[in-house]
Amino acid sequence: MARFNKILGSARRVLYALAVIALVVSSPILIPVVIAIVERPVVWAVGDKLEHASRRLAGPGSRDCGSGTSSSDTLQASNCAVASFQQKRPFRVRYTSWRFNVDAGEQVSLVGAPDGKVYKLSTWYGNYSGAFGEDVSTERCVEPVVFEPHPDASGENTGIIDCVSHVD
Repeated sequence: MARFNKILGSARRVLYALAVIALVVSSPILIPVVIAIVERPVVWAVGDKLEHASRRLAGPGSRDCGSGTSSSDTLQASNCAVASFQQKRPFRVRYTSWRFNVDAGEQVSLVGAPDGKVYKLSTWYGNYSGAFGEDVSTERCVEPVVFEPHPDASGENTGIIDCVSHVD
């Protein structure tokens, strides 16, 4: 009888866990929370649409100039991109611009392709953008390429650079 109660207790715990999972997954209010929890580790491990598009455009052996989490990191990444461009070396650099609030922003990547052209790739990112970001738009920078500082809303230098571009 003790063994039966032990098995029954284990079965109850499994059913309880399944019920909690079903509630979390099926609740429209909790779906954005679940996506946010699951999305970050998956994107970190395999990359998102913007990462894949920038790698494909830059080609193998391109220089990954990174992305900044602070203005000094961003400035260092931007300097790397400009130096790579001047050396005619393919490169990638990525920026996050929180334009509206802390929940949504634009992810932008400047990519120097092996043929010497520079592209601006962008996608919107946020809690409601869907897992792994939205579609990536690609614009080619006007030649001759000129990199310009991209200040924040208050006019403060963020270290982010931009180029004049048009849709391909």
